[in-house]
Amino acid sequence: MVNQRCCRWCLVLLVIAGATSIFAQSALQQDQSNAVQTLEKSKNGHLREHAYVLVDSVWLKSQIYVCWENPSAQFQQEMELVHSEVAQTWEQESQLQFTGWEKCATENRGIRILIDDSGPHTKGLGRQLDGMPNGMVLNFTFANWSQSCRTSRDYCIKTIAGHEFGHAIGFAHEQNRPDVPGECREAPQGENGNKLLTPYDEHSIMNYCNAKWNNEGKLSVLDIDALHQLYGAHASSSGNSARESTLQRDQRAAVQAMESSDNGHLSKHAYVLMDSVWLKPQIYVCWENPSTQFQSQMSLVREEVASTWERESKLQFTGWEKCAAENRGIRIQIDDSGPHTKGLGRELDGKANGMVLNFTFGNWSQSCQGKRDYCVKVIAGHEFGHAIGFAHEQNRPDVPGECQEPPQGGNGDKLLTPYDEHSIMNYCNAKWNNDGKLSKLDTEAVRKLYGAHEDSTPPKR
Repeated sequence: MVNQRCCRWCLVLLVIAGATSIFAQSALQQDQSNAVQTLEKSKNGHLREHAYVLVDSVWLKSQIYVCWENPSAQFQQEMELVHSEVAQTWEQESQLQFTGWEKCATENRGIRILIDDSGPHTKGLGRQLDGMPNGMVLNFTFANWSQSCRTSRDYCIKTIAGHEFGHAIGFAHEQNRPDVPGECREAPQGENGNKLLTPYDEHSIMNYCNAKWNNEGKLSVLDIDALHQLYGAHASSSGNSARESTLQRDQRAAVQAMESSDNGHLSKHAYVLMDSVWLKPQIYVCWENPSTQFQSQMSLVREEVASTWERESKLQFTGWEKCAAENRGIRIQIDDSGPHTKGLGRELDGKANGMVLNFTFGNWSQSCQGKRDYCVKVIAGHEFGHAIGFAHEQNRPDVPGECQEPPQGGNGDKLLTPYDEHSIMNYCNAKWNNDGKLSKLDTEAVRKLYGAHEDSTPPKR
């Protein structure tokens, strides 16, 4: 079972075209690492200092839908000011096109804006906002928040909109940098922490320490350069930033390459895999609450992972000790409740109790008490499938009628895999979690994502 996150702050890229062989040296994981390394070598710190974030937040299409949760004739002028600011900044300098600007329908994706007299903010970065209710909040009245704006309302609305749409396309705050100049007294904003840092650009529209508030709603030279590198330059843009290849375009190519795969585990949830595949083959694992009482079961989990996902790929799960507060990786809680993960793949990185495993079966699945070792192993194999990026199999809307298991987790259609009756990720498998073994398609998929283990043999068709 998987409970997907509401928002997640992290992006990836590079082309996986050519990785048609299960033994391809250039797996998606390697492509992602290359993408991050490319950004980290950039002379533009907006890219270099939060490459991992950009690899999870840049939109894959240039057309981004925008809608209003609660539009009002009372605020028609203010809404038009927002539209105008976005057109004169992020749109004017890139290939981005913000469309819509109507009242949100329930099913609308894109950026959903709530008008509210509170502090303007976004609930994530870039495409993390896609379809999120109230994903962006803008203030038009300033009765409770920043009352000084009441005498310069239009100015505040425009400069705030420019800043918040910077977040909406993937940019983090500038003043969060730990070595920000001493004259900058603004406190770090948001939950991005060190992972989202940008190098100090005193003129950035994303910098609260700018002498001109939000740079008066204008993009700095580095803002523009970074924007061009991510989304391409507008046809009318000047300068040498109009690159043939952009991160967005490369990322889209990577998705298209997966979508054309004949392995449905890849083709049917390519967008999800782009955001969940770990960037390094070594993944740290730790226990939140290890106990000598459960030493045998903890060893069984490790053995199961070694004989499945590790054995068939280049993945290496290290650690397996008690979690320290600062530990990243997969953090496992032992609890007598339904086993699950709180996200897919690297969404779990450092998340407290990110995976829950049951070793006693006193409250949940009591039938396992008579076959405890079997249950521990097959559940571990399944949950570690989620932990490396795979979604449930039975969520497919056209799942065969004989499969009566309801869809699990919050993944919905976006995470669907085509029906593989033998998958370890399929609750409708006649063998529960395939008896803790990988199916042929499971094996092929994990090798394409993480590369094949040196001793691996091709899975038989």
